[in-house]
Amino acid sequence: ATVTGADRVMLQATTPFDTTVVYTLTAGATLTDCPGNAIDKRTARFATPAGAQASDILFNEVLYHPYENGSEFIELYNRSERIIDLSSQWLWMADNGMLNDPYLISVEPYLLFPGGYIVLSKGRDGITPYYTIHDSDAFIDMPDFPVLGNDGDELAIVTLSGLQVDRFRYSDEMQYPLLRDDEGVSLERISFDRLTQESTNWHSASETAGFATPGYENSQHAETTGAGGAVTVEPELFSPDNDGRDDVAHIVYRFDKPGYMGNIRIFDSRGREAIHLVKNALFGLEGAYTWDGFDNERRKMPAGIYVVYVEVFDTEGQVSRYRKPVVLAVKM
Repeated sequence: ATVTGADRVMLQATTPFDTTVVYTLTAGATLTDCPGNAIDKRTARFATPAGAQASDILFNEVLYHPYENGSEFIELYNRSERIIDLSSQWLWMADNGMLNDPYLISVEPYLLFPGGYIVLSKGRDGITPYYTIHDSDAFIDMPDFPVLGNDGDELAIVTLSGLQVDRFRYSDEMQYPLLRDDEGVSLERISFDRLTQESTNWHSASETAGFATPGYENSQHAETTGAGGAVTVEPELFSPDNDGRDDVAHIVYRFDKPGYMGNIRIFDSRGREAIHLVKNALFGLEGAYTWDGFDNERRKMPAGIYVVYVEVFDTEGQVSRYRKPVVLAVKM
C-alpha cells in the first residue's frame, strides 16, 4: 500500500483482476482515522470496468423544475451486466436535435454496477433536504452541470469514443395533468424495456414518494408480463391519482412476427372515444403503451369501465383487432 494523500491510499495487487468478477474490499476492525476514530464503512466494491454499449445506461428520472432553493438532477440506471466507468461518459445537451454542450460526468473513475442508480447534479445539498434518500453514495456532484429548466430540452449520454448510449427529450406534457404545480416534481421512467423517447413511458413521481426518488427505484416503475394473450391490459383496474399505486394502465402486446402497424383507441362504456392513444405506429414483436386516464384534451376521465381497442395490420393487408376492458377507479 502507498499513501497518496491525506484522504486516500493506493493498493497494488500481486495478480491481475478478473474482468468478470466484482470484488469486495474489507477493512480490518482495527483500522481508524488519524485521530483514532473508528471507520463506519469498512467495505467497498470494485471491478475492472467495461465500455458502455447502446442502451446500457438509461435516463431514468429527471427533475428539471426544482424547488426555489433546490437543485435540478438527472438519474441514470445501469440496465446491463457490465460495470461501467462514468468518467468515460459525457452528458450532452442538444439544441434542435444537434448535440452541442458536453459535460464530463465524473473527473475521477466512478463505477456504476449492474442494476445501479446514480444521481447527477450540481450539488446534492439542493436535493437531500427535500426528498427521501436511501443511498447517500448514489450522487455525483458535477462542477459543470447543464441548466434543465426549459420544456422540450434534450439530453444524451455519449461515450468518449462518440457512441450514443441513450437520448431523452423531456416535456411538460409528460407530467401528470392534475398537478397544481410541477415545481419539485420529477419525471420518472416507467419501464427499462420500453423506449426512452416513448412519451407514455414517463410519469410524474408519486406524491406518496415525495414527488421524486433520487438514487433508488422509481415510484412509477412497472415491468409488464404480457401473459395471457397477444394483447393484455395490466392492471385491469387502475386509479390515476398519482399516489404511486396503479396510476396507469399498461397495454401490453406480443405478436408472432414483426412489421405490424396499428392504432390504439380507448372508448367509454357508451362507445364514445376517450382518446386516440396510438396513431399508425410501427409495433415491435412485443412492447407496451400506457394510458394515464386522460382524454385527447388532457381532461381526466370519470370512473367507469372502458374498452381498449387495438387494431393492427401487416403489409399483406391482414388485420387483427383486440378489445380489452379496463376499469378506471377513483378514491371515495
